[in-house]
Amino acid sequence: MKKICLLTVWMGKLPEYFWLWLTTAKRNPTVDFYIITDNMDLADEANVHFFNMTIESVKERFDNVAGFPVKLEVPYKICDYKPLFAKAFPELVEPYEFWGHCDIDLLFGDIRSFITDKLLEQYDKILDSGWFILYRNCENMNTLYRRSMEKDNMAYPYKEAFRSQFACYFDEYMGMSILGWEYCKVFRDQLEEKVAQDFSWQRLNFQSYISGENFVFHWKDGRIYRVICDESGRLLTERAPSEYMLAHIQKRKMEIAFSEEELSLKNEFWIVPNRYQLEKPEGELYTISQRQEYAKLIRIEDRKRSIRNLKSYGIIDYIPHFIRSRRIKKWIINEKKFF
Repeated sequence: MKKICLLTVWMGKLPEYFWLWLTTAKRNPTVDFYIITDNMDLADEANVHFFNMTIESVKERFDNVAGFPVKLEVPYKICDYKPLFAKAFPELVEPYEFWGHCDIDLLFGDIRSFITDKLLEQYDKILDSGWFILYRNCENMNTLYRRSMEKDNMAYPYKEAFRSQFACYFDEYMGMSILGWEYCKVFRDQLEEKVAQDFSWQRLNFQSYISGENFVFHWKDGRIYRVICDESGRLLTERAPSEYMLAHIQKRKMEIAFSEEELSLKNEFWIVPNRYQLEKPEGELYTISQRQEYAKLIRIEDRKRSIRNLKSYGIIDYIPHFIRSRRIKKWIINEKKFF
């Protein structure tokens, strides 16, 4: 079995749902997880290891790999430096045939049921979204980010992305996704949604970007299932659940309606908007008007956040980044039929 590790850099207080992520990660004993963090009071658990560092020390490592001082004024900017992890943390990555990065707003099913040795033999890069990507641990893949400086691709040049104060999404569609498509063998799933399930945080209901279907999730005995429901959240029992490697629960305020002890006794839970619960959902979960009101509030909050960011960073400085982002998005939509 090929050895795999996944790295996460998290600075500051861990979110309340971290123990759920930890629970699902530990159910994958053949995958090692490394959390690089400034939290001092965390002890290793099974296959999850904590590597204590300050954000200043992390930045110094990124500086050394890039060959110049990178921008890292806020922790979110770390996302742009995920492609540097193999070179920045060689003592962690060296023993593994594949390394990768993942976020902690995920819930894992059985990773090895999907990331098989056969798949790893075929591809150098697994998946495209920054919340979960695997790379073959070799020099070509560990320095793939540098090919963004070549003029025959659309990727955001890494030297510009790393010197920018803005989040450039270099770890995914603005950089590494494009480089993967052009320079190596990539296993993609975003259009098929057979391995990982992502969905919009701007809607109350969990809805597929691709098929438009609504669903909830059921985690049981280390596996995660997508259960289709109607537009009000009623489970459609005639549709068989589909197993997934992970569910990406991003940018949501989720209530956790059970304790670690209660979960250990039952070993299963359900994920519905916006709640983790032990009981199987019954009947209507939300109304159409509740969905509309939720989307309205999210749009207002998102607009306010954008205005705050522009005031903080400066509109003039943001313009070049905005123009480049729009150009790359347009190219991906037109040429790759994906965004």
